Amino acid sequence: MDMRFTFSERASLAEVSALREQYLDELPEAQDALLEARVSAGRCHAIHLAGAPCGYFVVADDTLLELHLTPETARFAIFLLPRIVAEHAIRAALVKTFDHVLLAPALDLAREVRVLGVLVREFEAPETPESERAPYTQRPASVDDLPRIRAIEQDVFTHPERLRRVIEAQQLHLFEHDGALIGFGIVRPVIAGRADVEIGIAVDVPFRSKGYAVQLLRDMAEQCRARGLNPVCGCARSNEASIRTGLRAGFSSRHRLIEVRFASDEKR
Repeated sequence: MDMRFTFSERASLAEVSALREQYLDELPEAQDALLEARVSAGRCHAIHLAGAPCGYFVVADDTLLELHLTPETARFAIFLLPRIVAEHAIRAALVKTFDHVLLAPALDLAREVRVLGVLVREFEAPETPESERAPYTQRPASVDDLPRIRAIEQDVFTHPERLRRVIEAQQLHLFEHDGALIGFGIVRPVIAGRADVEIGIAVDVPFRSKGYAVQLLRDMAEQCRARGLNPVCGCARSNEASIRTGLRAGFSSRHRLIEVRFASDEKR
């Protein structure tokens, strides 16, 4: 049934930009920021039906990162994915559970499924009495603040050059009280030109368990909403502390990032 479909490698994702925009527009939820970075560096292959472009897929090493088919051809994913897996020696796929075009056929081929991350896409700020708010001031960080930022004990935002880049892009804000640095927050676009922004915070040890993490995350999300942006976040499924903080701040998620491992060539 899929014999008229052909694949051809492209120099970059930009060569299928119209199809990529269609994919992003049709996703029911925002793309994952870490996955987007891998997609941007991956190898892109166009899919043609009878010579006309109708989709694409992106691979990094032996892992499928993204598969898109036009609405007219999406029903053929169940037949195309086994071909893609076999012809490109793909052993696994990273799948957002709201990406239904890829999810169903990937599960059909699954040997093993593992939950990697929680994709947080829903936010509704709970009411917080002013008397319960922890005091702080907020300001954009400058490069001169980098030593203080790096001194915060945390293991997520640690790469000095990446920190410098988000500071220079005015995507990092500091939270302070009485001259002490409580922590920082980062707001950066998931994809340039789109309203989805990834938010994340880090709170230094002396200010933990005092309500700051919940309040700062909630305030950042509300600030994004006020600017017409869509705040999203995520973390490893094993990071129970971050999941609890997000829930208390008003975030919830029905979605996951899963790794679907396929059978080896000998077993297919």
